[in-house]
Amino acid sequence: MSLNKTEKNFGPAWPVIYRRSTKARRIIISIKPGEGVVVTLPRGVKISAGENFVKQKSQWIKKKIDLMEERGSAGVVFDENSEFSAGSRRLCIRSHEGERITVRVSKEEISARYPSSMDVKNKQFQDAVRAGIEKALRLDAREYLPVRTAFLAEKHGFSYRKVFLKNAKTRWGSCSSVNNINLNIHLMRLPSELADYVILHELAHTLEKNHGPAFWELLER
Repeated sequence: MSLNKTEKNFGPAWPVIYRRSTKARRIIISIKPGEGVVVTLPRGVKISAGENFVKQKSQWIKKKIDLMEERGSAGVVFDENSEFSAGSRRLCIRSHEGERITVRVSKEEISARYPSSMDVKNKQFQDAVRAGIEKALRLDAREYLPVRTAFLAEKHGFSYRKVFLKNAKTRWGSCSSVNNINLNIHLMRLPSELADYVILHELAHTLEKNHGPAFWELLER
């Protein structure tokens, strides 16, 4: 599903992130593995203008992402210089004099340590970092997404059965035939208004099971 009516969905690994810059003179789109599709807006330019620009460039963005994935660029290598946040926690990578790989998830960070004798690109370490990121996202998602779904459902008059959390690669969310709501843990990497949109999109499917005009009218309301 799309993040909104005008943006193409580039997948959970490629969230669309809007940032402002006093130095920017025009809207700039950067494709950054491990971070997403970063849209830099000049001062005074509305986010809606950035959304329209993303819509216009959606095919170009998709081609760039496909090319990166073909070349393996989407398989991000995390190292000491990686600037990455998983929900409320930031990733912190360091080498140490020990012989073991350790990854610990605290309230504020994902602390990953690897032996100084090991290459940071070592697959075992990279897999451990990714496991730590998934754990951090799940912790935040468990605390936030079911509660937020219940709040939005009550506010807008929807009913559903259960909320399930997934680590999906191709969908932000889905609604089953019996009105179970499935939400991607990577929603915790998105701005809150976009996460709300995904939740409301799936709640709307409890009444309208397709993407016909009635669905979009309901969602707009």
